[in-house]
Amino acid sequence: MAANPFESSSPISGPPSTADYFGDRAFHKLAMSSAVLIVALLLYILWEIGQLAMPAMSDYGFAFITGTTWDGSKGTFGVLPEIWGTLYSSLLALLLGGVVGISIAIFLTQDFLKPQVAAVFRTIIELLA
Repeated sequence: MAANPFESSSPISGPPSTADYFGDRAFHKLAMSSAVLIVALLLYILWEIGQLAMPAMSDYGFAFITGTTWDGSKGTFGVLPEIWGTLYSSLLALLLGGVVGISIAIFLTQDFLKPQVAAVFRTIIELLA
């Protein structure tokens, strides 16, 4: 009688081997060290930006952030309008993108289109994502 190539002498599942435990520990240490490295890199970037901004902050104080006038000839510098403009444009982009994204998701999942046309739109959306 010929041996079945799909049969195995070992069970399908079993306890983890020593190599499995070693792999898990190695991956855990790699993931933790990567997370620590990312946090350290973020702190280093913030430190460098802070060091470069120190002269302006010592010259102009907190008024640099809260000031609304930028006049180089008078030496008056304030970035509050730029900060608000960035926040407004970011929130507007999130609002418009969220409304459009949810609308497209509803439109594609509720069978408003023929399956062939919906497949084309799904492919386009996946490529955009």
